[in-house]
Amino acid sequence: MTKRTTTTKATTHTKQGFAEFLSHDPGLAALRTEYARKPARERRAAAEWAYDESIANSLFGAAVARLPGERLPAPQWPQEFAALAIDPEFAPALLTVGCHEYGCGRQAEGMRLLFQLTQRSPDTADWIEIIDKAGQWLMDAGDAIGTRRLYEAALKAHPAEQEFIIGLGWALCRAGKQSEALP
Repeated sequence: MTKRTTTTKATTHTKQGFAEFLSHDPGLAALRTEYARKPARERRAAAEWAYDESIANSLFGAAVARLPGERLPAPQWPQEFAALAIDPEFAPALLTVGCHEYGCGRQAEGMRLLFQLTQRSPDTADWIEIIDKAGQWLMDAGDAIGTRRLYEAALKAHPAEQEFIIGLGWALCRAGKQSEALP
């Protein structure tokens, strides 16, 4: 029987978080340093490219892993980390890395990244959908209190947004606070 993939470094992803990789990995640190001096627009374009590339690489890796005898080298870090290293305000990367950190047992770091989403401008592309995905992910993780806090923070920035009002009501109901959810 042939092994399809190698997992030597992949298992370290659950042990090391984004902040650790950023401070100890020369590749990520170099990306952060290189792009910190560039204009926001250029940083955003590079982060979007890196983020989209990580999705394409993931799909390609999954396809190759199905071929008998094929092996891909394990990535040095979770692929979405590069986009966040390039642009620490790139909302899709904040969402993905925040969920990754939370899911790997670093809830405080994950919540810190997810809460940064609520501090982005409401003009951020797909801002409402991204925050709603963060709320749904937290609820799926069984964190009704974290979900509530996320939607409350988002409502401070955009008080009339129906998605956030519905999300907050949903979180309150799931936390057993139906009387608070009704208003």
